Amino acid sequence: MSGVEATGYSPNLSFDEALANANANMPPASLNPDQIDHRLVVDTGTLFGGLAGFHHLYVKIRRPT
Repeated sequence: MSGVEATGYSPNLSFDEALANANANMPPASLNPDQIDHRLVVDTGTLFGGLAGFHHLYVKIRRPT
């Protein structure tokens, strides 16, 4: 499936925070006034490790074309 994707991260392991960050990272759409911007959550996961004790939840979203 094609489209524009963006990923957001939360160091607090919060889905809401990661989703808000992904939405903020999504490039603006060129919409007419009555069009709805449809976005899909296509992946979620966690990243752990590293010397600094990295731990983040990530959410990847896609705007279908």
